[in-house]
Amino acid sequence: SFTKTNRNINQTSFIDATKTPIIDLYIHSKNKDKQCVQCQKCPIFEICGGGFIPHRYHSGNGFDNPSIYCSDLIKLFSYIQNTLLNQLDIKEKEKMEYLD
Repeated sequence: SFTKTNRNINQTSFIDATKTPIIDLYIHSKNKDKQCVQCQKCPIFEICGGGFIPHRYHSGNGFDNPSIYCSDLIKLFSYIQNTLLNQLDIKEKEKMEYLD
């Protein structure tokens, strides 16, 4: 929708450009309370942040959805985490558990 506002860099200040619903959504999209319920409950939300905003859009309910790549993101982040953990020695793993 932002491209259909008839705003351009010659006539609109940066501050005015940010005062649109779509930009407000983008700026606040990483806030947990602005995510769908599934994302709010997700254990990897702090890493994923809800995914890329356009990947969350659906004509039925706007951006109130998880990313269409949600399951792939979970697999990717799990793979990365497991790969990193497998490369740590036992003492480093113990330190990490102590920090939790």
